[in-house]
Amino acid sequence: MDCSKCLFKEVIPTSGGPFGGPQVGCYANRIHKFSELGQAEYAEGYYELKRFCSMYRPTDWLKDKKMSFEEKLELATEQSQPTFGVCIYDDLDHNVQSIQTTIDSIVNSDYNHDRIGVLLSTNLQMKPEDIVQITHKTQEAIKNFAAITHLYTGNSEMRDTEVFQKLIGATHFIKLTPSQKVPKNYFKKINESINVSLDRVSYYEQNGVVAIPNKVVRETYLEHKNYDAMVNFVEKISKQQGAYKKLA
Repeated sequence: MDCSKCLFKEVIPTSGGPFGGPQVGCYANRIHKFSELGQAEYAEGYYELKRFCSMYRPTDWLKDKKMSFEEKLELATEQSQPTFGVCIYDDLDHNVQSIQTTIDSIVNSDYNHDRIGVLLSTNLQMKPEDIVQITHKTQEAIKNFAAITHLYTGNSEMRDTEVFQKLIGATHFIKLTPSQKVPKNYFKKINESINVSLDRVSYYEQNGVVAIPNKVVRETYLEHKNYDAMVNFVEKISKQQGAYKKLA
């Protein structure tokens, strides 16, 4: 991948216009960080990348839209932010308040709620009126909230499959139990790790809250057929490979 055809490359203007001169930077503030990481080399007037850049957009991107360059840069930045699929596993040894405590911690996070999806996983023993109350209250803040009632909870593979199929569009998965609290800046820190530090991380952890990339889950889950067992495996491998990050 190279930057020669990227909309956000910064070049020296030439007498013939603003395009065509050698690249000197990146309006997305990526290229110097890539260079620091040894992931970019300068060749024939442009930088060549050794890895994918989520901010890359072709020069004709959205050319038919009446958008300024700054608006396009802002949109691309938003599109590059990770999305989170959060599931709360209720095994009925918790009360409604403990579930609400966990939900409130997500609602209070300083991250775009449109990029967070939350699913409550419970079973037929939970009162329908409690599910409705929780759903209506949560959707006032997080529109991507739903509850799923299982006929069974003993089959972990079947339950995991039902749950994460509904969250499949997220870039990262998080499994919580009632009473767990997501730190206020948790999602923001992961975004900064990915899009500012350009880290390559398979396992994020803070205060017992673990986020794992969708791709890693899909590649490893079938070896274990149990989400918790998979998390333990990914933690071990991530530490061995330098892809583990403890947030502070």
